Amino acid sequence: MLTRDECLIYLENAVKKPPAVPPLREWVNSNLGSLSSAFDRRDFLTIKYRGLIGAYTVLERLGLIEHRDRTFDPLDFNQTHCDYCGGELFWALPGRTTRAEIVAYAELIGDEQLKADQWIHPGVYCANGCTFRMFNIAPREPGGDPPPWMQNVG
Repeated sequence: MLTRDECLIYLENAVKKPPAVPPLREWVNSNLGSLSSAFDRRDFLTIKYRGLIGAYTVLERLGLIEHRDRTFDPLDFNQTHCDYCGGELFWALPGRTTRAEIVAYAELIGDEQLKADQWIHPGVYCANGCTFRMFNIAPREPGGDPPPWMQNVG
């Protein structure tokens, strides 16, 4: 059985650097008893059902991390893991994502239609299906900077 402090250490690491710790959903499912003992019912259910967003919420409320306004999060093209579950994100970027990468992602999530089409709407997707953000690409102004994902492409 983990202590409250041990749970908080894991949650803080999960929020700040998800790749460095076991995936949140797996950890939560393995430690339900510890979590229910260490937290009140509201915090326990928030962590259990809201994943990383829930962990953020609890840690913010306890004053262990700074508040982050999530009503509008601009896309961070360096983000590699889902805010909800900690799973790896798939970025579909025009001129950058290959058909082979789309097929590999389709196989990972078990989507036969996506695999056959070898096309996915530009956006960022969580393989666990908990979140996605599609976006439309505005035409570039003549002489303007390329979009972030096209910069430094050879």
